[in-house]
Amino acid sequence: MAAEMHRQYVRSMEASHARSAARPRELQELDARLDRLRERLRAGDPDMKPDEIRGAIERAEQKRQELADYSPNTG
Repeated sequence: MAAEMHRQYVRSMEASHARSAARPRELQELDARLDRLRERLRAGDPDMKPDEIRGAIERAEQKRQELADYSPNTG
């Protein structure tokens, strides 16, 4: 039983490490998306109204903040 608990702990730690390693990439992707959304807001977009773009920006900023708060690699 102890050996199985140890294996489960190791798997859990490996999964946690994998999620942590993915966070910087996710943050970079969100930053790039935010840049694109801000440019669309500045330049105008035929498919989205400004308030829709602002809403998308707010959601992306919130997600970015959540990831940054959780990430041990960010200040």
